[in-house]
Amino acid sequence: MDNPEETVGDADYVFLARVDEKTGTEYKNTTQIETEDGTKEISTPYTNYKVTVLEI
Repeated sequence: MDNPEETVGDADYVFLARVDEKTGTEYKNTTQIETEDGTKEISTPYTNYKVTVLEI
């Protein structure tokens, strides 16, 4: 965390921001899987935030 060049690696876009608020969670890529107890729906959670960009 002390060396930005090592932290961002091969990223295309980098910015410094402050997280102001968590605004919710969306669930995407929903799919059905079979389990021992029947069919279960799973998805990938994406957490959304309100941020203030401090430096580009």
